[in-house]
Amino acid sequence: MAWVTLENDDIIDLVLEEAVPANGEDYKLKDEEYGQEQGYTGFHEAQEELPQRFIEAQGAEVDIYSGATGSSELWMDAVANALEAAKVN
Repeated sequence: MAWVTLENDDIIDLVLEEAVPANGEDYKLKDEEYGQEQGYTGFHEAQEELPQRFIEAQGAEVDIYSGATGSSELWMDAVANALEAAKVN
């Protein structure tokens, strides 16, 4: 999920989240404890770093964050979808 804030067609702020299955059909957002037991920090680092990359690029195409390839790809799609949905006809 990507919450993209635009001002005069420029990306000025961006928040990234990701949900994982919790039980059955329910989902929950990955929180600060996600991956800690396994020593996995790539997701959290990417969640902090990638918003600035999207702002600098002013678009959805940025380099994938090493250690968070799947999340990076999902967020690029989410940002692209948000930008497309924000277009005014």
